[in-house]
Amino acid sequence: MTKIKQLAAITNPILSGTAGNDESGAQSGSLFFEIIGGVLQFMMLLGALIALINLIQAGIEWIGSGGDSSKLESARGRITNTVIGLIMLSASFALWVLVRDFLGIELTFTPLFP
Repeated sequence: MTKIKQLAAITNPILSGTAGNDESGAQSGSLFFEIIGGVLQFMMLLGALIALINLIQAGIEWIGSGGDSSKLESARGRITNTVIGLIMLSASFALWVLVRDFLGIELTFTPLFP
């Protein structure tokens, strides 16, 4: 057995299947795209949660401004920046879907850990 075949024969007993001993997935590159898709899905979820928290805080800041124009402008700017961030997040997701469809990658996200 050559050294490359010996290294390919090493399997991970904890992560069997998708990431543990998926030799065909590793050779075709599908495992790489599954990992990238999982990371992007997590980052999109994290970005949406941060935007939601930021909108709630800006709304509370707006309500608590008490007519002070500087606090009101600060809250308005924060809401505007959050909406711009959500638009950028949506555009990056659309770009990922476009690249995925252009390359013909079939991705169904399944967590690597049980």
